[in-house]
Amino acid sequence: MRAYLTYHAEAVARERNESPRLLTDKGREDARRLGLFLKKDGIGKARVLHNGTTWIQENAEILARALEDGNTDIVSTPLYPLNAKADIEPLIDALNSASDDVVAVLPSDVTFRTATQLIAGRQTPHAVSMTNGGAVCLERGGEGVWSIVWLVTTKQLAALRD
Repeated sequence: MRAYLTYHAEAVARERNESPRLLTDKGREDARRLGLFLKKDGIGKARVLHNGTTWIQENAEILARALEDGNTDIVSTPLYPLNAKADIEPLIDALNSASDDVVAVLPSDVTFRTATQLIAGRQTPHAVSMTNGGAVCLERGGEGVWSIVWLVTTKQLAALRD
């Protein structure tokens, strides 16, 4: 089972006070490229999870569209009310008990703490870091031990061909 933890793509700056807050054009393109990358990586039956905020939901929906191929069961569904400093244990429990791959679109702090908790058994200091639109792929082995398979940044994704 793999967990694809994604740091949401670039959103419109909070200072612009746009409602609803959505992804920027760059953010949409980064999300699309990440979705294509995940598809090429061979993601199987998966669930795409998000926390219900507009820009993170938009990101999740773009990923789900890129992954759909008739053989992949993608369900975008609100996860837990996750924000910076929120309790991530419900997410950790869900990932530890999942049988299918999971793509979770998350805020930065939640992405970094979740990955670190799974691979190192602690939440800080962070074991991974990336910018908006990046992702880390973790795999749960037979004994329930998580390891890093890969980490990809938007700069790396931009260099790839569709």
